[in-house]
Order: sequence, then C-alpha cells, then structure tokens
Amino acid sequence: MVDSPPPCSRDTILLVEDDPGIREALCELLTDSGYRAAAAADGQDAIRLLEGDGRAPCLVLLDLMMPGMNGWEFRRWLAGRPELAQVPVVLLSAHANLPAEARALDVAAFLRKPIDVDRMLDTVASLCGPSAA
Repeated sequence: MVDSPPPCSRDTILLVEDDPGIREALCELLTDSGYRAAAAADGQDAIRLLEGDGRAPCLVLLDLMMPGMNGWEFRRWLAGRPELAQVPVVLLSAHANLPAEARALDVAAFLRKPIDVDRMLDTVASLCGPSAA
C-alpha cells in the first residue's frame, strides 16, 4: 500500500536554482506575490528541505544546469518518491533543447531564461492556484 501524500501547502513554491542572484530575485518575486518560497542551491539542498519539512510543496521551479546534484538528477529522485511524484515541476533553463528536455522529464511546464516574470507568475497560479496576496 502506498502512503498518502503529505499535506500540500498550497502556497509554498520550492525554487531549486544555483545562481544566488536569480534565486534571491525569484524568491522575492514569489513572496511579494503572496506565495511562500523555499529556496535550494542544488538538488541535494532541495532534498534536505523536502525531507526536513515533511510536506510537499505545491510546485517545484527547477533549474537544470547546476553543480552538485543537477536538475535532471533531482527530477529523477523526485519522480521516484510516491509522496512527492505528483508535485508539478516547472523547468527554468536556458538549455538549447528545453522543450525536448521538458518532455523527457515529464514536467508540467518550462520557462526559458531569462525568465518572463509575468509568464512565470501565470504558470505558478495555474498550477498552485492564486496567491494569498
């Protein structure tokens, strides 16, 4: 029997991004838009946050190209966890073949860097619901 997923905090977005400037700016944007943002510098850092929190976020915004555990490895880890596999993932990347990578990783959406913030917020709202703001 598969355990039921942990309660999903409908306003929490997990951002996995290695660039500190982008990570800070996107977290601030999400927070200013009424979401709770949790930030990780790579896949391993994200795993520590997920295992420590005990609750699934409503969405993961995932960079692909990162040192340490990259986005591909983290996505495979996430998909292999029954309690987290249903969490939508949105790729954030400048990868040349982003549409194909998004299909291969079975993600909900992808956004090309540099990020169009209005499009990102629309994507977040469509997957998590409107913010509390």
